[in-house]
Amino acid sequence: MAVPAMALGGPAVAVNIAPLTRWSARCLDTARAAAIVTAVSAPISTAAASIGSAVFLLALLLSGRIHRLAAASFDSLAGKAVLAFLAWVLLSATWSEAGIAAALRDFWSWRKLVYLYLALPLFCDDAWKRRALLALVYISALAVVLSYASFAGWLPFRFNTPGVVLTNYAVQGAAFAVGAVCAFQLALWAAGGKRWWYAAIAAALVVNVLFFNFGRTGYLALAAVTLAWAVVAGGWRSTAIAAAALAALFTAAYAWSPTFHQRIAQGWAEVTDERELTTVTQMGVRVLFLRNSLALIRERPVAGYGLGSFKKVYGDYVEQRYSGVQATRAGDPHNQYLYITFEHGLIGLALFALMIAGLLRSFPRDAYGRIAACALVAWCLTSVFSSHFRTFPEGHFYALLIAILGAAQSSRVRVSDLR
Repeated sequence: MAVPAMALGGPAVAVNIAPLTRWSARCLDTARAAAIVTAVSAPISTAAASIGSAVFLLALLLSGRIHRLAAASFDSLAGKAVLAFLAWVLLSATWSEAGIAAALRDFWSWRKLVYLYLALPLFCDDAWKRRALLALVYISALAVVLSYASFAGWLPFRFNTPGVVLTNYAVQGAAFAVGAVCAFQLALWAAGGKRWWYAAIAAALVVNVLFFNFGRTGYLALAAVTLAWAVVAGGWRSTAIAAAALAALFTAAYAWSPTFHQRIAQGWAEVTDERELTTVTQMGVRVLFLRNSLALIRERPVAGYGLGSFKKVYGDYVEQRYSGVQATRAGDPHNQYLYITFEHGLIGLALFALMIAGLLRSFPRDAYGRIAACALVAWCLTSVFSSHFRTFPEGHFYALLIAILGAAQSSRVRVSDLR
C-alpha cells in the first residue's frame, strides 16, 4: 500500500510498505527492548551491553525490515551525515599508515554510530521512549544508593575508589549526570509524591557527581546537560540562570568537597607542569599528546594519516625525538576531535561536525528531544578530554540513548507499520 510519510527533517515522500507481520512486529519490539538494555547496561557491564547490541542487530535482521529502517534513516539529514562520516572514515583506510588490514579492524570501534543510524527511525513511539527513560532513572537510583553505601564503607567499591560501583568513575559520573536530567524531566511530568521521588533521585545524582565522584568527566557532563537543557528549553535568560546556579554549585563543591577540590587542583597542577613531567599523569600527558599531535597534523591537515594510524605514527614520532615521559607512546590522544583530525583530516572533522549538527536538528521539539540534545552535548563536551565516541561504555550508552530519545515522530516508515 502507498502511504504518505515525512522524512526525519526532510520532505514528504510516498513509499509502498507491505503489511507488518506478527513475526516482524515481535522482532522489532525485541530490537527496541535490546537497544534500551544496551544503553542502560553499558555503564554497568560491557558483557551485558555486548549481548544487548548483538540481540538488537539479530532482531532487526530477523524482522525483515532492516533495509526499510536504513532507508528511513538515510532520508534524514542526520542519517546522511552519519553515513557520510562513516564512509570517509572507511575510505581513509586506503591511505592508512598502519596498513589497510589493521585499519579495517580499527573501524569496528565506530560501530556505535551504526547502531545509532539504525535505531533512529525505530523509536518514533513515545511509549518506548518513556520505558527507556524510566529504566535509566531507576537503574541510576539503585546505582547511586549503592554508591553512597560504598562510600560509607558498607559495600565494596571498584578500582580502589570509594563510591565507584559502575564500570569506572568517569563512566559513572557521565551516566549519573544524564540520569539526573532524566529524573528531573520525570519530576516535571509527575504529581504528588512521585514528583518528590523523582526530584530526590535527581538531587542525589547531582550531589554524588559533585561531592563524591572522583571523575572530572562527571563534572563536565553535569555542566553540559544543565546548560543544554536551559538553552533548548528556555533560551538565553534561562541559560544565564543555569550558568549562575552551576557556578554556585561548583564553588560549593570546591569549598566543601575534598574529592572535588583535590581533582580540580590536581588537574590544574598537571597541566601547568606538563613540560617538567617525570611521571605520566592524567592531565599532563594529555597536553603532551595535544602538542605532538598538532605538530603531526600540520604535516597532513586535509586527509590525515588514515584509519587506525595514530598509534604507529605518533609512536614513531615521539620515539625519534624524545626520551623519558616525553617519549610516551599512545594509542589515543584522549581527545576525540584531535583523533579524528589526525586520522581523517580536516575533511573528517568537518563531516563529524555536520553529523553532530544534523543530529541536533533532527531531534523532536519535545521533552525527549531536549534530553537527547543534553546527552549529545555531554557526549561532545566530555570528548574534548577523551575519545568517547569510540570508547565502549560511553559510546554505547550515548549512541543508543540519543537514538531512542531523539527519534522524530515523522519517518519514511510509518509508526503504525513498524509496531
